[in-house]
Amino acid sequence: MKNKDIIARYGGDEFVITLTNVKNVKEAAKFAEQIISSIEQPMMINDQEVFISTSIGISVYPVDSKNTEELINCADRAMTYSKKNELNGYSFYFDELQTDAQRVLLLDSELRRAIENREFELHFQPKISMENEQIQGLEALVRWNSERLGFVSPAEFITYAEDTGLIIPLSELIIEKACEAVIQMQQYGWKTPVAINISSIHFKQQNFLESIQTILERYNMPANNFEIEVTERTVMNSANETVSKLVRLKQLGFKISIDDFGTGYSSLSYLVRFPLDCLKIDRSFIQHIGSLDEKQAVVDAIIQMSHRLKMKVVAEGVEQAQQVDILRKMNCDIIQGYYYSKPLPLNELMEFMEYWEIEHQGRK
Repeated sequence: MKNKDIIARYGGDEFVITLTNVKNVKEAAKFAEQIISSIEQPMMINDQEVFISTSIGISVYPVDSKNTEELINCADRAMTYSKKNELNGYSFYFDELQTDAQRVLLLDSELRRAIENREFELHFQPKISMENEQIQGLEALVRWNSERLGFVSPAEFITYAEDTGLIIPLSELIIEKACEAVIQMQQYGWKTPVAINISSIHFKQQNFLESIQTILERYNMPANNFEIEVTERTVMNSANETVSKLVRLKQLGFKISIDDFGTGYSSLSYLVRFPLDCLKIDRSFIQHIGSLDEKQAVVDAIIQMSHRLKMKVVAEGVEQAQQVDILRKMNCDIIQGYYYSKPLPLNELMEFMEYWEIEHQGRK
């Protein structure tokens, strides 16, 4: 950096860098790459490797603006765009991001209104046991069809909810709706456990356990009707608080699953510390299991390790018969994916389960 260049903390985990002698956008891009390269190097903290990711947004004077505040706003929008699309990446500001900013304002107001009015719906994807081809469980997946925005992808509104803290009331609403769905299924004789995805932000709240217990008590719902899915990134620091929360959830009667396994930087040591029932192999490994030997080797190793640790294994994102055959030979316990069924609204799910039971009677 030159003498007249500036680096300053903008707020929270955001920083602003000004470069006064940038000749062209290539030079700015090269500088962004250098920053990313430096930040992504692992750091040792308490004998544990810690990795940091970063997203960079770039605005250029005078092309994007001649005003300092507007330049910062443009860079901020570009950073948000970069964060949505790829961690450890950078993006330049472009005009369409102005439209994106207007959508964010609408998304914010509509999301708050939708949470208040309980406008979300749960769809459920069956999980099939390889041993007897029975429906072993269901994963609850939230869907939102907004009056003003139309169908909004969960990748968009959940990410925004996590960025703004709205994920807390949204997660509580999802748990409530899962309780309502279980009650309805039990009225028709179905007692299939439901897996609920828990955001790391929600999980880390001090009152997380109290809030989830309050909801179960309100619906008079035993915890053994549910499985809690937390991502590998949520638990990979192996903090004592994380361990105690998982132990408490287990004591309440929940089953515990690690979702997206294989995508984090964690040590395998936490698998021994945590009271885990199930491990879900990330779909990125399953997609190429039939064509890439290294993916197949990783999946096989994960299954063998999990079984040694007395955990069941779920392969998610399974779409092809070839994948099912390979996973069966590897002794994978449970299959989830479009090969068997897409996520279904509750009424269609119960029809699916009825047909499935008739078709697979006698195969237990």
